[in-house]
Amino acid sequence: MVFAGALIVASGNGAFAGEVRLTLPEARKAAVRLLQAGQPEAALILAEGVLLGAPGDVHAMLLKARAQQELGLRSEASRTAKQAWRGSSSETDRFFSAMVRGGTYAANGQSGVAQYWFRRAAQIAPEDAMRIAAVQDFRRLRSATPWRLSLGLKFAPSDNLNGASKSSSSDINGVIVRPGSRPLPGVRYGITADYSYRYALSKTARLKFGIDLELTRAQLTNQAKESDPTADNNDYREDSFGVSVDYEARAADGRWLASVGLDVHRNGRRGEAFSDSATLSLFYGRALGRGLTLSGRAKLRHEVLVKGSGRDLTTHEFGLALGKQFASGRLRLDAWHGDTQSDLYLVAKQTNGVQLSFFKARPIKGMLPRIGVGYRDIDYDGAPFPFLSTQTRHDQEWNLSVDVLLPQVDFYGFAPEIGISYRDRTSNYGIYESEGTDLRLGIKSVF
Repeated sequence: MVFAGALIVASGNGAFAGEVRLTLPEARKAAVRLLQAGQPEAALILAEGVLLGAPGDVHAMLLKARAQQELGLRSEASRTAKQAWRGSSSETDRFFSAMVRGGTYAANGQSGVAQYWFRRAAQIAPEDAMRIAAVQDFRRLRSATPWRLSLGLKFAPSDNLNGASKSSSSDINGVIVRPGSRPLPGVRYGITADYSYRYALSKTARLKFGIDLELTRAQLTNQAKESDPTADNNDYREDSFGVSVDYEARAADGRWLASVGLDVHRNGRRGEAFSDSATLSLFYGRALGRGLTLSGRAKLRHEVLVKGSGRDLTTHEFGLALGKQFASGRLRLDAWHGDTQSDLYLVAKQTNGVQLSFFKARPIKGMLPRIGVGYRDIDYDGAPFPFLSTQTRHDQEWNLSVDVLLPQVDFYGFAPEIGISYRDRTSNYGIYESEGTDLRLGIKSVF
């Protein structure tokens, strides 16, 4: 019964003995203590008693939802949490309502909806400590969820969308050869979607099944169309759809990680099927010491062109990566060798590459930068103009990239990322020399 803002509780045992008169604030605190003590039944009675005297009490509704959740009354807990959210007016009440809603959905097995509510709680958190709590709950739920869906958007303006030669002509044994196209400015844009499901085989091994989709479109500028009236946006359309399966294993103490995977893709260009590919991947990484890691990888990729029988490519790639964690960030050095074998003499080649990257650990004035510089040396098996010269083609390519993430400008845990890259390719055939600058705009999850 409720009299003049007080709650009378009668009990023969438990937290209260005999008849105890509590004010509504005292009853809320008592319900919290009961939940902490593992007595959800008594906590539910107290919360419902408070709601008899104050039907719109958001705190009491949240306590009731938590008690119902612990008692296994999942649908009731979900309804109560929804009522609490609708009745919340202050930022603090809305934050706790969002947290409880996330908890009730997680208990119901609706992890996707639960993750949304934890992201929403982090977005509206009035204090940093509350935001941290929401992010921690989100990460715990995501790590315990067997499936994962990742969506990405890309928008990349370029001054050389087609990678054309920067030279207007090339002299090959006294014969002037001109490139087939000029650098065309434009914008590449598209979406990526990756869905994966993890199936645990043991505490240290699992299978991962995946589906991925990538759609890329291009928009040439008016300047590009004036420069080359035959150029068409559809010429740079690319699509890819694939499925994959991976076996992953790790040491019980986490000192090493290994995986083997197989993926199959259908690749499209200009809106038509272009090729089918299958890739076998091996990976092994190990911690060598404090903050120092070494990993190795190997890939075997076979690609068959859809149009034209017998036209295929087989690529073998081997690589090593050394990483070192510092207080200021992480430094990573990658080196690899690739060998592409094909009857197509303009495609068969050997590639050696190296990439040095630095990832900043903490933001600088709200910006989290990533810097990379790379070099590739490419030897082709054939001569591009055998009727003029038997000398095979040899390219050297440098690239520099800077990406900046703005984690403090996030919305529901997604923050904008801005990147710029410059590439310069030299060749013993001037017609293949090229350079270009690309600007990348994207969105990345920060937790």
